Parts: sequence; C-alpha cells; structure tokens
Amino acid sequence: MMPTPLHLTATWPDPTTAILAVAGEVDLATADQLQQGLNSILADGHARTLVVDLDGVRFLDARGLAVLLAAHRRGAHDGVTVVVTHCRPLPMRVLEVTGLDKILIDPNIAGRCPSPRPAGQRGEVKR
Repeated sequence: MMPTPLHLTATWPDPTTAILAVAGEVDLATADQLQQGLNSILADGHARTLVVDLDGVRFLDARGLAVLLAAHRRGAHDGVTVVVTHCRPLPMRVLEVTGLDKILIDPNIAGRCPSPRPAGQRGEVKR
C-alpha cells in the first residue's frame, strides 16, 4: 500500500499571520514533511500567529502530534502563537484523547480564520 502524500499550502493573510493548510495523512511517513513546513514558517521570523489548518487531514498519529506540539513549544519560545484549526472528527478525537486540544486549539483564533477552500482558490502556492 502506497502512503498517502502530504500536501502543505502556506498563505499569509496579513504580514504577521501564516496559515499552513495540511492535506493527507500525518503519520510516521509524512510527519517530517509537516515538521519542515512548520519550521520554515517559524524560522522566517515574521509570523506572530501560525495557524495549522487540518481540514484536509484524514489521519493523525503520535508522530504527527509530536510535530504539532514541538512547533507549539518552539513558537511559544519565539513569541509565536501556534494553533490548530478546522479539525475533522478523527484527528480531533486524537487531540481530545491526548488532551492536546486544550493546548493546540484556541477558539478565539479559530473563529477569525477563514473557512477552508480547495487548493487553488486562495492564491496560494503548494509546497
């Protein structure tokens, strides 16, 4: 069985807010790709808020959780708020069972995020 490829799309709705839309399965085979995408935005130094849009994620395992938590911690160290939005039921259940929903989801920020639209309709560039 071929692993499902991970697609990352970064957009900047304003100069200090980055949205990283993630689509596919986040697991052992793809977590490093997610980590590189998150680290790239955090290393840029312009973001004050990094929103990880998981609307396109069908599966999230422990390695994916570790990557999200590491980005959250790095962001906190660097003064960047890192949050997760638009979780589908299965990834949301994983976040809830582990208690990470209380750390990674901020309803105040999620409410300000635009609803996800299919790639190519937001003027973004796929990586």
